[in-house]
Amino acid sequence: MEQTSDSLLTNEERMLLEKYFSNPDYKDNIKENEALPLFNAIYKADLHQILEVVDKSSISLLRAKETPMFSSVDASIIYSINHLLAEPLTYNELGSLLPGCSSDNIPALKKYGECHGKLLASVGLAKINRTTPRTIMLTKMGVIFSRLNDDERYKMFSKMLLSTGTIKNLMIQSKYGPVSIDKELSSVHNGTTIKRRRNSTRALLKTIDHSFPYELEDRLRNIFD
Repeated sequence: MEQTSDSLLTNEERMLLEKYFSNPDYKDNIKENEALPLFNAIYKADLHQILEVVDKSSISLLRAKETPMFSSVDASIIYSINHLLAEPLTYNELGSLLPGCSSDNIPALKKYGECHGKLLASVGLAKINRTTPRTIMLTKMGVIFSRLNDDERYKMFSKMLLSTGTIKNLMIQSKYGPVSIDKELSSVHNGTTIKRRRNSTRALLKTIDHSFPYELEDRLRNIFD
């Protein structure tokens, strides 16, 4: 897929970007007929255009589900996507298929699958089914995402991360000066949980920095632990 100029974005695509990056509940209820146009709009938009939408939005009231904890971005956007393309999986099943968790301990496998599945859900690429046991499946956006090559997945995912509570709040505030990850996380977590979530937040910021090494240099420099 070829990146295109922001001049090609339609008014409809701009409105979809505003929904996705400004409304924290929108990703849980993306309409089937909006999934492809939304995906194309995010893909086509350059980072500065997305930042304009993000900067105009309000600081989000942080929710625990928007502070993901995980071990590897690869495990989510490469391996989890590929495995979930075939069928919905329980957390246990997904965890057992991912690299990086060799444990035979069922609770550990379940947590591993849950964490990486929820990272996908946080940007609208997957959906958690409230069944017993819980299962996770790709959304229509996730299926479209699966067609990208690895480099395209990282760039697309990096853009989508700017819609998530923690990353979005940090980016908005870092435009104007230093901002603390721990202070942001302390509104919903405490103690050792903050440290674990901080490490995951740092990993996501590094992912964005790797995908866009120059565009966000000043903002990323303002974000500290």
